[in-house]
Amino acid sequence: MLDDLMLGAYREELPYVAQELENANAESPLRIAMGAHERIQRRFTIYGETINAHGVPECHKGCSYCCHMKTEVLASEAILIAWYLKESLPDSQFLRMREKVAQAALRFRGLRATERATARLPCPLLHEESGTCTVYDERPLTCRSYASLSRAACGKFFDTLALDAIPVNPIILGLGEATNKGQSDGLTKAFRDGRVFELANALHVALTEPNAAERWANGEMVFDAAELPSDESDRQGFRAIQDTRMKMGDAAALSHATRVFQGTGLSKSKNQRKRDRRSRRQSHGN
Repeated sequence: MLDDLMLGAYREELPYVAQELENANAESPLRIAMGAHERIQRRFTIYGETINAHGVPECHKGCSYCCHMKTEVLASEAILIAWYLKESLPDSQFLRMREKVAQAALRFRGLRATERATARLPCPLLHEESGTCTVYDERPLTCRSYASLSRAACGKFFDTLALDAIPVNPIILGLGEATNKGQSDGLTKAFRDGRVFELANALHVALTEPNAAERWANGEMVFDAAELPSDESDRQGFRAIQDTRMKMGDAAALSHATRVFQGTGLSKSKNQRKRDRRSRRQSHGN
């Protein structure tokens, strides 16, 4: 069942991405990201009965434990969030948020995912007093698809960093992985940047780099500065946690979320991603 749902979601993303880039402009990344968010929410609705059969998420407004973990986003999502902040916040609040993002990006650059979790550093988009997300309507795919089945387990993680003890809904996670993978591969096939980046650093680029949206839409590698030294080792660590969950038997269907697309897209090696970037640059230079 999960195999079919994931492959269906993955394949559905590819033509949408290609279509949006036929006449690329500064609005292309907005449409690409918004479209992915709309489609994954539709999938959650369509498969609601199947999702609930694998456990009802205990996530609710004001619960922000997961907002203290490293979050990765596509460049198009970072551009969408930057646009949303500019459109939704008064000028004074926007300037404060931009500075807050810049400070977070600088601090996160030198930290591995485990070090960041140990320090309990919140996402710069978290409103700490209310425990709510300031960009909830445009939150990235990673946030939409991390659905804990135990608020108590999340609290335990926050206190002890026992991430492998958090049970999550495998259908929600699998659909999120597939949608993200479809977006990433669709962008790469269209010779656009399909990498994922740490949220604060990607958002900092989107907020400060001149004409970032238009340049990204035209194939420029605008987000190179958002890559972190620890990205590859952090992803390896997360995959190890997923393997531990599978061996423990909790939410065993998660095996699909890490294996269906293993060896492609989001799980590419650092050297392979470098080769892909060189290939894209050469293609645009011809």
